[in-house]
Amino acid sequence: MKTLFLHLATTALILVATSQSLLATGLSANGNPTDSTAVIVQRGQMLYANGQYFKVIEILHARGIDTTNALASSLVGMSYAALNDFENAILFLKRACAADSSNIAFRFQLAAFSSLSGLMAQAETEYKTALALDSTFLPALSRLGMIYYDQKLYEQSALYFSSVLRGNPRDYLANYYLGSIMVTMNEEDSAISFLESCIRLNSGFVPAFDVLASLYYAQKDYAHALDLYQKAVQIRPASADFKYKVGLCYRQLKEYDRAISYFKDAAAIDSTNAAYFAQLGYCYFNINRCDSSIIYSLKAISYDDQNFTYYTNLALAYQKLDSVKDLISVYRKMIELHDPDAVASLYYQIAWRYSPQKETAKAVEAYKRAIAIRPYYPAALYSLAVCYDIAGNMPAANKAYEEYLQRTASDSTENGRRYSVKMRLTNLKQ
Repeated sequence: MKTLFLHLATTALILVATSQSLLATGLSANGNPTDSTAVIVQRGQMLYANGQYFKVIEILHARGIDTTNALASSLVGMSYAALNDFENAILFLKRACAADSSNIAFRFQLAAFSSLSGLMAQAETEYKTALALDSTFLPALSRLGMIYYDQKLYEQSALYFSSVLRGNPRDYLANYYLGSIMVTMNEEDSAISFLESCIRLNSGFVPAFDVLASLYYAQKDYAHALDLYQKAVQIRPASADFKYKVGLCYRQLKEYDRAISYFKDAAAIDSTNAAYFAQLGYCYFNINRCDSSIIYSLKAISYDDQNFTYYTNLALAYQKLDSVKDLISVYRKMIELHDPDAVASLYYQIAWRYSPQKETAKAVEAYKRAIAIRPYYPAALYSLAVCYDIAGNMPAANKAYEEYLQRTASDSTENGRRYSVKMRLTNLKQ
């Protein structure tokens, strides 16, 4: 996106500079060999303005005029650039700058095409040289701001864009970049001010809508974020991402039916994005349509089987349907994906799902795995003892109760459960 804006802005500025040059001369000629250099260069200007780039190269470069005339070198360089031959474009623009080192327009053209070619250090140097010639030259200030922004050197970038706005408060791109920088610096009020100015100056500039809406969303101001994302959708109706973000806002506002509609629209545009299907699964779960929730959660997992959240959604739906076998299967997959503490918790959940009367061995195994991963796990220690107790394995129950009491001796939050365990041990001994 940034590269596109840079290219468009560069092209516009070059065309403006060329048009102004043509207005200053106002002449044309056939470019015959007998014509003077000035007349042939003017002819090259006319051909460039009419988009006849090969002709420009032919009459200015093939005849060697570009070797002695800075403007001719610039026209040849810009013609090569228009033909996407940036290697030659930069070569001839360098010649123009060497022939007329004080010409800011030539310097700016060289810097712009160096940037488009990925030669950022060279572009930075040329922009700064242009500013040394004229410290108020706004296009160079703006481009340096972009270069530093892309390098995440936000403080330096902000200095240049602030200079741009001092010279031209109506520069919508400077407002956009400064707003984005303020977001990264957690200066939210300033960010909102700059981004709103950008939108006021250019009501079709979607990136500003996106950044501002994301800021409101992060602040949990979902209604304001929703309004901005909906405007973005109006401008770009084929954007799956913006439809998805509208859906997220409706989901946060608990308007699940509307959220489902937008998530489905997003999925229709991009049918392989797992996040869209995962959100459908979440929303269907919240309107008690667990069968649909399972279908879409499984669809999300089919595209991304490493995302822990998608399994969580699936587990919730199976749990609500009391589908124990499927639920345990999901838990086991989640164990493969998560960190040790969470794995211990999942083993605890698995154990809790088994019936102590009918599936004691499976429950005991799962509780022991949880404790092996997290040795101090009061709930699992206690539940293991209870499991033995319910199953009638009194020696094991006694041992497990004693271990629970020993490990929780200094934990005052366990006082209530410790009292009940002591009472149970007393009864068992009697």
